[in-house]
Amino acid sequence: MKHTEFQEIEGAIAHCRRHVERAQAEVERRERRGMDATHARNLLRTFQQLRAEHEAEKRRHLSDASQAPAR
Repeated sequence: MKHTEFQEIEGAIAHCRRHVERAQAEVERRERRGMDATHARNLLRTFQQLRAEHEAEKRRHLSDASQAPAR
């Protein structure tokens, strides 16, 4: 895997992590105030799933790189 690809994947994971943190905070804020948090929870799950997909992509690339013949 190219270094830039790895950096892009790492950046996407970090980006999703920030979205997950903000969405989690929003869910907690809405629940504390007795508001409907359904939309916020759905958004949180979406960001969590996206982060998981990026992390899986990273694992695949690392696995492929470790199995590639040495040059």
